[in-house]
Amino acid sequence: MEVSEPLITISGQARRIASLALNGMEISVTEEGGFSEKYVLTPGYNRLILNARDKYGKTTERVVEIVYKSPEVVPDMGNLESEPTQEKTE
Repeated sequence: MEVSEPLITISGQARRIASLALNGMEISVTEEGGFSEKYVLTPGYNRLILNARDKYGKTTERVVEIVYKSPEVVPDMGNLESEPTQEKTE
């Protein structure tokens, strides 16, 4: 997946889980299993790993790969009026 914005939201619905982590960080899950977590991407390739654990300790892993291509920024050169250069003659 390729995106052009650095801030994304990972959201979904998980069934029968006790905990959920995104890249090792615990994220909150509603009683119904819903989750929504904002994530800031770094430019280039990003690999997000979701780990779900049920009440018996069984884990499931989901990997999401995202490429963040930041929009090309053209520097503002302002008002570039050049003054004529004068050559010195001796």
